[in-house]
Amino acid sequence: MFPRVPLDDANSTHSRRTGQPGTAAPLSTLRCNPATAQKSPHVNRQTPNQTVQSSRCKHSHPPRKNTSRTWQQRKLGELAEFSKGAGFSKSDLCEHGRGIILYGQMYTNYQLVIDCISTHVPMNSHGVESRRNDIIVPASGETPEDIATASVVKLDGVLLGGDINVVRLHGNQTDATFIALLLSHGSLHKTLASRAQGKSIVHLHISDIANLHVLKPGITEQSRIAEFFRVLDDLIAAAKKKADLLKLKKKYYLQAIFSQRLRFKGFTKPWQQRKLEELCIRVGSGGTPSVQHPEYYNGKIPFLGISDLSGRAVSATQKKITQRGLDNSAAWLVPKGSITLAMYASVGKVAILG
Repeated sequence: MFPRVPLDDANSTHSRRTGQPGTAAPLSTLRCNPATAQKSPHVNRQTPNQTVQSSRCKHSHPPRKNTSRTWQQRKLGELAEFSKGAGFSKSDLCEHGRGIILYGQMYTNYQLVIDCISTHVPMNSHGVESRRNDIIVPASGETPEDIATASVVKLDGVLLGGDINVVRLHGNQTDATFIALLLSHGSLHKTLASRAQGKSIVHLHISDIANLHVLKPGITEQSRIAEFFRVLDDLIAAAKKKADLLKLKKKYYLQAIFSQRLRFKGFTKPWQQRKLEELCIRVGSGGTPSVQHPEYYNGKIPFLGISDLSGRAVSATQKKITQRGLDNSAAWLVPKGSITLAMYASVGKVAILG
């Protein structure tokens, strides 16, 4: 349930107002008429009722610089045994049953630590099963950077699908989460990515992982490092969840306010319906100076392209043109405050020139 705000129901027609339209632009641009534009009502920002609980632990304080003991370098193949998952595909999934991890889900469903399984296969299914603290690495993927990613399975008996490399550490002197962090970040991640082979689909073999050399401190420090980053991941996940809730809340209010089911308290006059061109001084598309003339570019005039529409407001452009480029093309100078609308590629993308 969304928090109550001072809004009233109303029924009447409405129009979408625009802001005020100097940037040369090849996009559709609206330049508003100040005589017909009205000030926008201010909406008090509200925080959602929902609160997201984040993890806390006694090791969550940032580490101090330097340590007296040196880290040891070991070959990963000396610290673990290796195997691969087997069988199963998306067509085998069902709503309830045995938990299973498919390699494709490692890019979308899971992060560093896997302690909850979201997909299942029938209960009578059999295959390669996880042991608590197994490290899993995709054996196939689209890019070397994506494939060089590791997760730790904190559950026993989870089925591991095909195209998953399994690293099972010996003894209790190496922390699985610490090793997964090493494989997923920094220089070791780059080394592992460089060993991926293939074109449209790249592959990582067990030997690629086993031959890696890792630097590790004592088990106590490994565990402290692993726990520190686990807490950070939990905080990131909590912030993402909060952001998702705010996006949902915004969507609801956009629909409710612009359909006039909700009105701010004290506002009862019906909305006026107007043609958009009546509210603007100019509506039109721009143009692009010919790339055959280098002298048209690298000037001082900001030149707006679709790639510049990355947020609500545009404060800078990737390209700039010269006065000659402006004079010899359909591009035109657009005042600050104009609304731009993408005509091609990212159709409908909107931003205000800041």
